[in-house]
Amino acid sequence: MRLIKRIAAIAGSLVFTAAVCAGEPISQTGAQNFEQFCAACHGPGAEGDGPAAASLNKPVPDLTQIAANNEGVFPFRDVRSVIDGRWDVEAHGTKMMPVWGYEFWVAGDAGNFNEASVRKILDGLVEYIESVQQ
Repeated sequence: MRLIKRIAAIAGSLVFTAAVCAGEPISQTGAQNFEQFCAACHGPGAEGDGPAAASLNKPVPDLTQIAANNEGVFPFRDVRSVIDGRWDVEAHGTKMMPVWGYEFWVAGDAGNFNEASVRKILDGLVEYIESVQQ
């Protein structure tokens, strides 16, 4: 049963990654990108209750509690590093989550994106997550 859940989780990640690589348009706002690339696992309200969450081996974190779990401070750079994923982040654990920095780079390469464009996309996502803190 665990193998089936893991395969389903990987398949779900591949579907989202494939959408990025296939030229799905990357929106200009963090909220729109969150909905397009993150809500399937993290849920529309960022509470870890997306439709793909049940198929994963580990619970999907409630992103609305990041600041609350960090003495009221939102760790912008740490969150950005986790989403980017191109560098190992010990707190992130296994690579169940797609390496979005790389995926945005690959998608952007086809659309003439550069590192600055990828950073803008990542920053928009983190700003959105910061905006939903409770």
